Amino acid sequence: MIYSIEPYIALQDTHFRPAMLSKIRLLVYLQYVMQGINYQTISNHFGLGRLTVCKCVHDIFRAILIHLWQAYLHLPSPVEAFQSMHA
Repeated sequence: MIYSIEPYIALQDTHFRPAMLSKIRLLVYLQYVMQGINYQTISNHFGLGRLTVCKCVHDIFRAILIHLWQAYLHLPSPVEAFQSMHA
């Protein structure tokens, strides 16, 4: 089963400006997580403000944690944990 994070990170357009594309937000997050690049360097690379980069990283991490963790992580039940500790 393939899960998509896009519905959870998409932003709405406003009267003042169009929303940043979800793909750009995801690329910012991936560059931060996978390459360990600091916010200032990512900011210069994508032409975004440092606070915008920070918000992208935090928003996407939160979306992954809240909406997708159950699809990819299995936490043991109390019985399974007890059996694992005493095996």
